[in-house]
Amino acid sequence: MSEDNLTQISILVVENESPVGDLIETVLGVVDTRQIYKATNSAHGHVLFQAIGHDLIIIDVDIKSSGAIEFVKAIRDPNSAFSKKDVPVIMMASYAADDILEQARAIGIDDLLVKPFAFDDLIKCIGHVMKRK
Repeated sequence: MSEDNLTQISILVVENESPVGDLIETVLGVVDTRQIYKATNSAHGHVLFQAIGHDLIIIDVDIKSSGAIEFVKAIRDPNSAFSKKDVPVIMMASYAADDILEQARAIGIDDLLVKPFAFDDLIKCIGHVMKRK
């Protein structure tokens, strides 16, 4: 997926550190992503996801409320009110601990970005994940 194709997708960014979320929003805005929604915790993320639905979720592993793992489990669970098993999820983490990687793989995370990352890497990651969809 090129930057041009980002104009066709809606992205939910769930990041508890506002400056990081703002920076991601700015970068995605520069490449003209169709819609960018930000949440600072999983509860707000659930509300946005349920109300709008998104083509992609970018989520920080350390988000407040129930946490990223629980958030993704809820959207992957067919019995959940938030269920949308096919939405790609990119998880961001400040570290790449083995237990986090195992949990992420077990619940179907599509990709993992370790902070700090270059924003070119974010755009490439989005393209790679969306192409697989």
